[in-house]
Amino acid sequence: MTDTLLLTLPDSPAALRDATWADLAPHYDALAAAVDPGAGDPGWGARWLATWSTLDALVSEAAAVSYWEYSRHTDDPVRERRYLRWATEIGPELDEATTRLARRALALGLEAPGLGETLENWRTDVQLFREANKPRLAQVEEMSAEYDKLVGAMRVEWEGAQVPVMAVTQHFHSPDRAVRERAFVRHLAAYADARQEITGLYSRMVRLRGEIAREAGYPDYLRYRYAELHRREYGPEQARAWCDAVEQAVVPAVERARAYRESRLGLRPLRPWDTAAPLFGAEPLVPYRGAEELVAGGERVLSAVDPFIGDVLRTMRREGLLDLDNREGKAPGGYCTTFEVQGRSAIFMNAVGIADDVMTLFHEMGHALHHHLAARQPLVWTRHTGMEAAELASMAMEMLVRPHLGRPTGFYDARDAARAEYEHFEDILSYFPHFASVELFQQWVYTAADGAEPDAQDAAWLALRARFDRGSDWTGLDRIRAARWYRQSHILQVPFYYIEYGIAQLGALQVWRAARRDRQGAVARYLEALALGGTVSLRDIYAAAGVRLIFDAAGMAELVAEVEQRLAELREVLEA
Repeated sequence: MTDTLLLTLPDSPAALRDATWADLAPHYDALAAAVDPGAGDPGWGARWLATWSTLDALVSEAAAVSYWEYSRHTDDPVRERRYLRWATEIGPELDEATTRLARRALALGLEAPGLGETLENWRTDVQLFREANKPRLAQVEEMSAEYDKLVGAMRVEWEGAQVPVMAVTQHFHSPDRAVRERAFVRHLAAYADARQEITGLYSRMVRLRGEIAREAGYPDYLRYRYAELHRREYGPEQARAWCDAVEQAVVPAVERARAYRESRLGLRPLRPWDTAAPLFGAEPLVPYRGAEELVAGGERVLSAVDPFIGDVLRTMRREGLLDLDNREGKAPGGYCTTFEVQGRSAIFMNAVGIADDVMTLFHEMGHALHHHLAARQPLVWTRHTGMEAAELASMAMEMLVRPHLGRPTGFYDARDAARAEYEHFEDILSYFPHFASVELFQQWVYTAADGAEPDAQDAAWLALRARFDRGSDWTGLDRIRAARWYRQSHILQVPFYYIEYGIAQLGALQVWRAARRDRQGAVARYLEALALGGTVSLRDIYAAAGVRLIFDAAGMAELVAEVEQRLAELREVLEA
């Protein structure tokens, strides 16, 4: 046995770039074997926790860098092998080692300021861990990487050239209805054409996840996953009630917004490719040209919210922590990752020159700011929150930048700023039915007897879309409507990570409401809440931000009424 103080850690995450588990295991073994001298050294427990935290930060950053590099170049076999080693070989072993240390920390009764939520998380992790699940978890990670590679290689024919599947989304906003339809259909058709590969992959994932849950003593993966996500404020039943509340309070507002759109455009019926058509101008919004212009505008806007926030983006640009442009070989979607040792974040996007890209940048900057502020917490585990709080950081940022999107700080003249705001609030309403669809779809998949069957999955998805996605006509489009879930990477790669967006959006709307009355106070409370990291409960984080968790239709309806009022105000400006 060794004392913790004798443990020699790697110099940096870079030293672990090509590490294997054999290289890392001795460090975790030494921590597990370290002798507690008891009353003779009262500071030993704090040093032991600090050493473990430092080791976890090193390993976490090395793993994060491996995915950052792979997702930027999914066609690079060297990066792919490095990422897969971390995800499939090291990851399951690391889970076991971490569980072993968590079990010891709990047995020793170790404590530290702000560690209460982490201790609760460890109790759950210890209860869930099973040695027999390690190979299953590795297989799921391999399949997740396979999905990234599959989608990253997708191409769509456009004007005689083969372009990445995300590139055509910029044409969803075209004033030419035929162009919008062609782009919309071809985009989703690319996923529909890959149905066999994607649904086959997902069905294998579903079966494996069911085995993981049963091995851990759970009746199904739904219950297991809610525990694994450390959801202590709500369960599957509350999530279903939240979805019912969306149907009651939000879906009618979406129908009203789409009815106005149908009338304004003079298109009857409104088709799905019309829901993003320019509503108050002949041309779609073009807020920037090229990533450099996007970042420069982002710095100005964020500095107007608070100079400190602008400096965070400026530092990321200077240190090469932004990869924003869409290009061949990149993984789909966007994310913000954390480099724990550096205390930095990196943003990955697939920007194509549309207004949505601006909000995506600010969304991911909310995460980056959260990481930046929470990095002040001394222990790595107390820097991280549940996803509901993480998404509050990102979605509230989208709301706080709203008043600054016009020139000279932002991207638009006064009229276009009003257009961008109108489109954003219209989108916010339409997202809620999608959040509900994704949550209920997954609850069905992981509890139904035929949940792993592709035909049944498509049927379940289409039924949910008929229930929630109302106000536009999908006649004759079932094939590509079903393909919408194939495109939602969260469903395959991060199961049950989606309702958080809806919960957080309700919190963000409360931040927006507060900022309209007291901008400075709302920003101060927002920053205070993010700096808490994971030291307090989800409800306490929301309370620090001046908002509450909303699961009821009445609470939703109150916020929806404010959004609809703002849409009405903007219509008066834009119709003039």
